Amino acid sequence: MVARFQVNTQRQFVVVDFDGTLIEGNTLIMFIVYSFRLLLRHGRFSDAWGVFRAVVERKIRRISHREMKFRILSVLHKVLSEEDIQGFVQLLVKKVNPKVKQIIDDASSCGQSIILATAAPDIYISKFAACQGLDYFIATDMTDDIRWYKESRGEIKKERVEKLVDSLRGEVSTVITDHLDDIPLLLYCKGANLVVSPDEKTLLALKENKVEYNLV
Repeated sequence: MVARFQVNTQRQFVVVDFDGTLIEGNTLIMFIVYSFRLLLRHGRFSDAWGVFRAVVERKIRRISHREMKFRILSVLHKVLSEEDIQGFVQLLVKKVNPKVKQIIDDASSCGQSIILATAAPDIYISKFAACQGLDYFIATDMTDDIRWYKESRGEIKKERVEKLVDSLRGEVSTVITDHLDDIPLLLYCKGANLVVSPDEKTLLALKENKVEYNLV
């Protein structure tokens, strides 16, 4: 496994995606369900209704996925305790993909730094990264106004990774992802691209963009 990583004088970074890559499943859905149940259990019915309404409006396509996410997280940022969020992180630990975890552990043992880069919200990503001993994380930051709310995906994620790596005078040696949203990041990578259980759409996008990769 260690042989996958190139030796270089520059500081080397492994960038790993979260949902569907390091974690088996969609963590936003898990977080919404987990939080909704907590709100009901604690008698916060008004807040629970706000979460439920945003989900329903998204289901009937009255609002975008971005707006749904913003509205739900606006509620949860205000009402969830540190203990609540830590409880969710412990659930996520049980969903870690062992193959991907082994790859980043091997890279870390060779002196490479790990960046967790995801569109998932910072409300739980910061604690998950700390729990797993990851060096850096890039996630979707919460804002007070939806106009400034930008999901950390696609080109935005790539730009944030590039800015971080440049500031640390390094280069990305490996990108690990499962999704076509990360095509910009895969094209930016200087070394190996590892793709985890891609669907047909992602495989087609990889081919169309002439991305070289290995399957995990």
